[in-house]
Amino acid sequence: MKSKKEEKYIVINKKRLENYLSQFTKGKFTTEDEQNNIDCLTFNEVLRGVDNDSKYIVCNQDEPYAELIWQIILMGEDSKELERMVT
Repeated sequence: MKSKKEEKYIVINKKRLENYLSQFTKGKFTTEDEQNNIDCLTFNEVLRGVDNDSKYIVCNQDEPYAELIWQIILMGEDSKELERMVT
């Protein structure tokens, strides 16, 4: 059996989510009655509110290849940092 690419997960950037929820509780997106009740948000409202145009790849951490994936990602991030320092 050959594995294939499949979109199975929704990934939300934690910083963007925290920013959105912080603005919600400050009353920026809600009526006065709702601003202290974060539970009134539906999941779809949160997904729309969190600007998430990026695409992500998910790897279960208990997979035998997970550490290799981490190392590849970290090397890529280090490479981007070096490139920023040079330019």
